[in-house]
Amino acid sequence: MKKLVYALLFVIAVIAAVLAGMMAKGAFAFGQFDHSGPVLYWVNASPVIGGLYAGAADGSAPAKKILFNPFSPDAVAIDKENKRIYFTNMRLMDDDNGNLMSADIHKGELTNLTYIVPDGLGIRTPKQLALDKVNQQVYFADREGRRIYRVPMAGIKKASELKVLVDFTSLPENQHQFVGVAVDESHEQFYWTDRFTNTIWRASVNAERIITPANVAEQASQIVTYQQGMLLEIDIDHINRHLYFTDRGEGNEFIGETLPAGFIGRIDLNNLEAGYEVIVPGLLKDPVGLSVSPETGFLYYSTSEDCRIFRRSMRDGQITQIHQGRPFCEGMKFVNW
Repeated sequence: MKKLVYALLFVIAVIAAVLAGMMAKGAFAFGQFDHSGPVLYWVNASPVIGGLYAGAADGSAPAKKILFNPFSPDAVAIDKENKRIYFTNMRLMDDDNGNLMSADIHKGELTNLTYIVPDGLGIRTPKQLALDKVNQQVYFADREGRRIYRVPMAGIKKASELKVLVDFTSLPENQHQFVGVAVDESHEQFYWTDRFTNTIWRASVNAERIITPANVAEQASQIVTYQQGMLLEIDIDHINRHLYFTDRGEGNEFIGETLPAGFIGRIDLNNLEAGYEVIVPGLLKDPVGLSVSPETGFLYYSTSEDCRIFRRSMRDGQITQIHQGRPFCEGMKFVNW
């Protein structure tokens, strides 16, 4: 029996390696998409059948799969000036082989797929990522790895090149898991979420030491924390200095099924004492993806399990469903090309 199991694992590993090589060579790139005007990008995080999607930000045209990705992609970020998309892959299994990739958006297609953080560097489940384009850095959260990392946007090849900013691996995995991350370049600060403690943390990008449980009180501050729920992704409105977050409503169960109790929250970074406010109330089923566009006046979010994508007006609060697709829709980013 053991030999059979080992043989099966070997076959899976070989298949995964072949698929990874094919994807890196662009074999899974789909057809043309008009990457112009207001576009919303997101991932289908399903293993084996997942991928990257793009759709008109007003829902006027159907969304299209722009990259087949069988390695549980989780989030995207866009370098608008260089027309390049970045994304995380959690991989098929929890095998410390999570990675980050990027691709050029060229003439309607994704080309030049490149590893930013390759397999085998000890990344477990990379989640949300954020770009610091001023300093040409990528920040990302490793959920089960319980770390926040920073790497050059040009990519790395060795584990020694990974810059660890936050490291909670001294505590059990069931106490802390990091999911969301955001960067405020102009204030030289970064933020991250801990989904098990329902906390959003803030720290300086120039912290002298790695932030750990032993020194977190000295080097970082809690800007949001509460009891029931599950904080996930975050995004910053840099014009009004508001930080938005999704809470998937975990802990609100009935007969083993999570009730539609998730919500979208917001906190004024210039007035933390006021606490957070609920922007979209607690009747959402598993909200995860989030992207804010103060320039156009809209907030975008997704409910993961049924893959419904919504747009909320930041002016009058009107909510419109703009897309629906395959579960699980997460990790989105809006771009006005």
